[in-house]
Amino acid sequence: MNRNLAQATILVISPLTIIQNEQIETLKKYDVKACRLSYHECDGEVELMEKDMIQNIAEGEFAVVFAHPEALLNSQWKSLAEQKTIH
Repeated sequence: MNRNLAQATILVISPLTIIQNEQIETLKKYDVKACRLSYHECDGEVELMEKDMIQNIAEGEFAVVFAHPEALLNSQWKSLAEQKTIH
């Protein structure tokens, strides 16, 4: 397998939290590390709920990241996406 692809993080964009949670639980059964970017809006700005989650993703802790489309508007996420191979 291509070394860059093996280290890539797969980004799954889904507007439904329940589906994200079900998929994460299924991936855990197969020892695939996955997470979900939780967010909230404050004064029109998108803020991530778990501030350290971006760092964990940057360090390659997760193979799959689930996110609502709105969560990707966060400036921390945008910065990470520019640096990391995400498919």
